Amino acid sequence: MEHTHRGFLADCEKEQLHASGAVQSHGALLVFDSEQQLTHHSANFLTLTGMEPLETAQHFQAGRLVPAARELSEQPGSRLMLESGLETDLGLFDLVLSRGKTGQYLMEVLPAVGSRPLPDWIEPPQMHSIADAAELDSLRQALTRWVSAVTGFERVMYYQFLEGGDGEVVAETCLVETQGSYLGLRFPASDIPLIARRLYLQNPWRVIADAGSEPVPLQGSDKPDLTWCDLRSVSPVHAIYMQNMGDRASFSIPVISGQELDALLSCHSPEPGVLPLARLRAVQEVVRRYNTLLRDFRSRSRVRLLDEMTRTIQTELRQQAGLDASDSWQHLSRWLLQEFEADALIWCRNGEQRCAGISVEPELVQQLDSSFLRQTQELVFVADSIRQSLSIDLLSTMAGAAGVRFRRAGDSEQGRLYLLRTEQVEEVSWGGNPDKPVEHHDGVLGIAPRRSFAKWVETRLGYSRPWSSATRLKLLRLRDELQRSEYALPGDRVAEAGQ
Repeated sequence: MEHTHRGFLADCEKEQLHASGAVQSHGALLVFDSEQQLTHHSANFLTLTGMEPLETAQHFQAGRLVPAARELSEQPGSRLMLESGLETDLGLFDLVLSRGKTGQYLMEVLPAVGSRPLPDWIEPPQMHSIADAAELDSLRQALTRWVSAVTGFERVMYYQFLEGGDGEVVAETCLVETQGSYLGLRFPASDIPLIARRLYLQNPWRVIADAGSEPVPLQGSDKPDLTWCDLRSVSPVHAIYMQNMGDRASFSIPVISGQELDALLSCHSPEPGVLPLARLRAVQEVVRRYNTLLRDFRSRSRVRLLDEMTRTIQTELRQQAGLDASDSWQHLSRWLLQEFEADALIWCRNGEQRCAGISVEPELVQQLDSSFLRQTQELVFVADSIRQSLSIDLLSTMAGAAGVRFRRAGDSEQGRLYLLRTEQVEEVSWGGNPDKPVEHHDGVLGIAPRRSFAKWVETRLGYSRPWSSATRLKLLRLRDELQRSEYALPGDRVAEAGQ
């Protein structure tokens, strides 16, 4: 499965989503250079608004359309949103003015009245703070219910990104039972490739009004950068993907933790249409408040974890200080195996190697150590499956590994600690067989998404039970303490010679 999965993902990453040269048909676009001279317009501008692109551009240049345009920051991605900012014989239109690269202005023109039924507004779930993981789970579910209620989308999913790019639906509200549930299902990284995730980081939302509609080309001498334009056309691969899911419209809001895309609140509907700008902004504001709470919760959890880990490490090192070399190693190795829930442990320092737990093949240790030492930028690594990254074809009960490198004053080389876990046969429930993106050839794309999203269970071999999300952080904390501690450690020749 890995081969076709990676091949499809690579093809998805090659798509220049920001340079499609077209927009979705529910809105129109004008593009200006840094001097506010019109350079591009969508082919549907006149029919949608009833105004000539050049006439509208003149209103903009004269300051009658967006008076504050000159005050807009030159930072790419800065925006002004004007509800009912343009009135023509064909009605009211909302305006979204964004800064693009090289000082460009991108003006999206959207009908002020959405093409989806607009539900009554209800108050969002109370969000004061997040105390623990259980409260986080409860709030995520409440958030999907509320978003569904105020948007009218039949399915709202909280799509959590996992390490490696795969995603999992951890909360869901589905109003139509016959559509089934995606709750608990995993989706491959190719469904939302890195290039698309970067766009989510740079925009407040992503709206697709109708995955089945034809894109509208931009008139101009080249293809402008549409990174910060929500109207940009839909990737042909994603359009087929949505239709294979039975969806025509979607509305997705990024959940950002720190500087990374943590999750998506993803709304889907079998009926085409878009909500008005006012409702999109109101929903995004609530999700923004949730993002703040999530960031605070993660920050508190991180600080608490680091404090607890620091105290634990210092206590363990202090307790073994008065032991002889043999007892000291037994004490340290027993604690490390328990703390990291590992099955085996390899300690390499100053030319000495010690092992604890289940015995590990020397060839595997050699390959693991050689691989880690070549990756000079990596202080720690965590992997549920190491066989794919090692060149040796070795039958071993060990499948997962985590490692850290450290160096104390006076050491002749970097010390390394490896923690290993045995293979555990695991069943993973996917939303459709992720090995099927190449099953459909439409004569144009050459490669397209899988057609079925029914639950598909994969029996995974060659993997250990997953390491916790805190493992990397705990290893870094351990590294700091090992390097600064004054207590003796295995491999301390001077200290051990005097015992």
